[in-house]
Amino acid sequence: MELRVMSSKLKSLSKQAVEYSLVIPAYNASHTLEKCVQEVRKVARRLRMSYSILIAEDGSSDGTEKIAARLATQSNDVIHLHNDRRLGRGLALKKAFAQSRSPYVIYIDADLDITPSYLKHFVDGFKQGFDVITVSKRHPLSQVRSPLSRKILSQSYHILVRKILKSKIFDHQGGMKGLNRVAIERILPLVEDNRWFWDTELLVIGQWAGLKILEVPIKADYAMHRSTVRPKDVIEMLHSIIKLKRKEKKIKAQLAKHLS
Repeated sequence: MELRVMSSKLKSLSKQAVEYSLVIPAYNASHTLEKCVQEVRKVARRLRMSYSILIAEDGSSDGTEKIAARLATQSNDVIHLHNDRRLGRGLALKKAFAQSRSPYVIYIDADLDITPSYLKHFVDGFKQGFDVITVSKRHPLSQVRSPLSRKILSQSYHILVRKILKSKIFDHQGGMKGLNRVAIERILPLVEDNRWFWDTELLVIGQWAGLKILEVPIKADYAMHRSTVRPKDVIEMLHSIIKLKRKEKKIKAQLAKHLS
């Protein structure tokens, strides 16, 4: 099922002349989507970015599709990408990144857990030559409050990723990431997960490819947030880590072939 461009303003994303594509993945995000678009637009304009906002709406059932369509109709800077059925967050993001032709693509989760104000760090990081940029809740300079159960699960997960996959990244699941065109073309085709492991896979393969990766420390308060992670999610994540480890040699061979 292909991601369809619903905005009548652009028949093809290849015609984009903007420097930054700002992707908002949206699944049943009717309560936060419009505010997220407004906040992203406000920061982008303040930074004088050349941008467009791509809403990657993934087969929602709560009216998110109608909100996204209205925002695209009302605003020249918004494009609505729609899936008839849910593909999964990872696949929806991958398709949005692949269809964009901007030199830089950044995604920002619609729930606004991470404020769009961090866009400034992404703009600065790309100017400094980084290929991949990600916010990091576990960076030594980050100031984050969260429930103990959430903190334990998160810490355990990242320890496993760092130990099994030899990752040097502190936080693999931060809800805001950006790639330049080199990273999109080199590593995105190799990222196969369609769900939440997509972020981890992206960062790990990026390291295997020798890309320059920047982690941005953040301030955030999740103290009142309940963890949505279920025991079966933990098992699935562990399975995903092991699965990627088994593909390491094959992926590194593909990366080496690309450079030859």
